[in-house]
Amino acid sequence: QTDLALPVGDDLDPLGSVGQDELVLPTVKLVQGVSREADATKAGSFFDPLTGAYRNLLNVAILRLGRSRALFVEGSFDQPPLCSSDDAVQPQGLVMVGNTRTGPTCAECPFSLFGSAKGGTGKGQACGFSYDLLCMDLEIEEPYILRVGSTSIIEWRRYMTAVKRGRLPIYAIKTTITSKSRVFEGGAAHVLLFTNGGPLAHDVALSMRSKVASFKGASLDAADVAAEVEEMPAFDEPDEVPFD
Repeated sequence: QTDLALPVGDDLDPLGSVGQDELVLPTVKLVQGVSREADATKAGSFFDPLTGAYRNLLNVAILRLGRSRALFVEGSFDQPPLCSSDDAVQPQGLVMVGNTRTGPTCAECPFSLFGSAKGGTGKGQACGFSYDLLCMDLEIEEPYILRVGSTSIIEWRRYMTAVKRGRLPIYAIKTTITSKSRVFEGGAAHVLLFTNGGPLAHDVALSMRSKVASFKGASLDAADVAAEVEEMPAFDEPDEVPFD
């Protein structure tokens, strides 16, 4: 930030040639009852690690939708994943986990089968699946990633279904994201909720459309995925993460 009267889009700016695909986008997180970074007493709010701010809701335009998977050693989320995929289709590398090899595809991988969680004693999948949303915040006008995993997946799928039945692309709609505490077999957790806030003004929708194009090559692969997984309690909800 500066008060100097400098030209916008200065061609002498060394970062002027940097594309969106070279930037590391921040990840806004839904705070759960356990957290390494956020204040756990603010469970149910959204935490921005870059600014340290907490908010109770997000008003966004959704610019991109990704899918990913990550397999961790049971209970060791402070370490990098053993295997991961940035499209939930093809693992980034095939590795041996004990006596079992991952892959060859995510759909065929034994760790993505229902019943592979908790060392084969659970009902869910050992390899965690998530939807990765690239959001443009309509209030602060900043982009960030929001990951939808575990028990929030069914809520996102219901919202996707409703939006698909309409006539507008999702980037032209104001999506309001809140949370609600729910009790599951494995304990209580805050779940993401999505509400259609109606169409954006025409000029705003056109602006969001251009941003969709500019962020087309941006990576949705966050470096702090391990920290995000650690903040979620352990759940075993097998009906919420089927393959598409």
